[in-house]
Amino acid sequence: MGINLKYEWDFDGDGTYDKTTTSNRATHIYNSGEYIPTVKVTDNDGAWQFSTVTIKIENKGPIPSSNPSFIKSGLTTSSYTPGTLSYSTTYYWKVVARNSAGSAFGPVWSFTTKSQPTYTVSGYVKDSSRNGISGVTISFSVGYSSVTTASMGTGQRVT
Repeated sequence: MGINLKYEWDFDGDGTYDKTTTSNRATHIYNSGEYIPTVKVTDNDGAWQFSTVTIKIENKGPIPSSNPSFIKSGLTTSSYTPGTLSYSTTYYWKVVARNSAGSAFGPVWSFTTKSQPTYTVSGYVKDSSRNGISGVTISFSVGYSSVTTASMGTGQRVT
């Protein structure tokens, strides 16, 4: 005679079992918060053991479908360089490992890039007599605006 196990699941930790199964797996949908669920396992002879774990659920914003846009396949290295990333953008990725035995699907991961930095430019544009020159436009590299000097030749804030 085999061992039959009964699993009793207390998902919210309130001491009341919310579900009973004969499987060691159960699903439950949680709202944001912290929970201490318990599972109690009982065998045919009435011997039992329980286990608890602390679960913290946080709302981290929208997660895309479980299948982000396909970017690259056939990688033989453990890293990938995507190129230049945009400021203040959330990127998602998922790894699918494949070999002769099949595929293993990883979770969807994400990160958000930092905001575009702001720089302050100060200084003077002067002629050879050290007089400030107005109306001089100073240009910067791609992604930043230009600045035109004021009447005393001083610059202004650049974003």
